[in-house]
Amino acid sequence: MSPVPPKVTLLVILAMFTLPLVLAWMMNSGSIHYEAPRTVNLGRLVSPAVPLDWSGVASIADGTASAGFSGFWVILFAVPPSCDTRCLESVAKLRQVRLAAGREQDRIKIVLLVDPSVSQVRIDELLVIDPRFNLVGSPSSDFLATLVQADGPGAGEEGASTIYLLDPLGNIMMTYNGESSPNRLNKDLKRLLAWSTQDKRS
Repeated sequence: MSPVPPKVTLLVILAMFTLPLVLAWMMNSGSIHYEAPRTVNLGRLVSPAVPLDWSGVASIADGTASAGFSGFWVILFAVPPSCDTRCLESVAKLRQVRLAAGREQDRIKIVLLVDPSVSQVRIDELLVIDPRFNLVGSPSSDFLATLVQADGPGAGEEGASTIYLLDPLGNIMMTYNGESSPNRLNKDLKRLLAWSTQDKRS
């Protein structure tokens, strides 16, 4: 095998340094159009994010005031007064979203806001789906007003409740239709868990 002539080596080195500069100049001048791929959120982005104050919300289990869920990704779902089979199926989907997070699932809290008219039998059925659910009630008017503020167009269509996704700082950042496929929430949450350092624990 014959050695590479020095001139060829010099031209290759020169091209390695020159080509990036030429490409940068062409992109800047508009000769080449390049748009970086954008991350697409599958849920509705709440912008700006809305902080949720948990004061005035009490635990269904013992009636104590909720201290909130700071430091966790929170999936909040308002259980409607007439929680039927379809409603229970929506709640079961939320459990599957957490399980799909695998070893990251401890970074997620699922909170169910239960209407006062929901029977104890139905509450027991919710806990059968997953005893780790956090059931809360007695929300303040400010709490409910914040949920309404975060709701987007079409919220509550055909009786579907909204699913709210809160970041570890307690802000509502995305919403989902309660009847939609859990894959949308699952995909968004997996990306957020991978990128976020807000809730990383040593």
